[in-house]
Amino acid sequence: MESTISNGQEGQPLVRTFQYESGGGGGSVIPPVIRLTLCFLFLLDCADAQVTNAATVAPHAAEVKTLLFFDDQRLNQRDNVERHWGKPELLPDSIYRDPHTVTAWGYPTVFFDAPSGKWRMLYLGWTGVNLGHRFPLLAESDDGLHWVPRDTTREIQLADRKFPHQVLPLAEFSEWPPCYVDERAAPAERIKGLVVFHSGKHAISTRLWGSPDGIKW
Repeated sequence: MESTISNGQEGQPLVRTFQYESGGGGGSVIPPVIRLTLCFLFLLDCADAQVTNAATVAPHAAEVKTLLFFDDQRLNQRDNVERHWGKPELLPDSIYRDPHTVTAWGYPTVFFDAPSGKWRMLYLGWTGVNLGHRFPLLAESDDGLHWVPRDTTREIQLADRKFPHQVLPLAEFSEWPPCYVDERAAPAERIKGLVVFHSGKHAISTRLWGSPDGIKW
């Protein structure tokens, strides 16, 4: 038996055609796996049609971007894919070493700050015996390669400041992962930082900070 589905766009004909055998007893039976596949492909075709229509109406809205570190092993199917392996080159001058802390577990976030024309990097610095103390820090660069600590003492006042390039108070700070640069957010909350801290003897809490530039939070 043959089954067809349509994408529902202005009565256009079939998008997919499947063939399957009728079950015993004279009735047509669609196996569960086929039913699930039909539903999935129907939704997929509707989404494809919407994207196609949107691109037709506003072709200038289409934008090509480069995705770094995209793991295509997560894709269920890959057709007509050709991999090109790059040849990375280490630039010794681009290696950043914080003058006060260890950054082996720095979780850096690099972004471009248009108003200042600078590249900025938020990261985690470690100090103390067994690296038990951690600090939210900021470095800056003109070209994204050569970095220096960014002094924030003029822009923000921190009562428990330990380093000139510190960006958050330490009262409720234990650690933060890489920050998120949200280009769709309001300018004041473009940079988002999720902080984890010990709120009690056996309690851990989180707090979400927002910043327009990585300095003022």
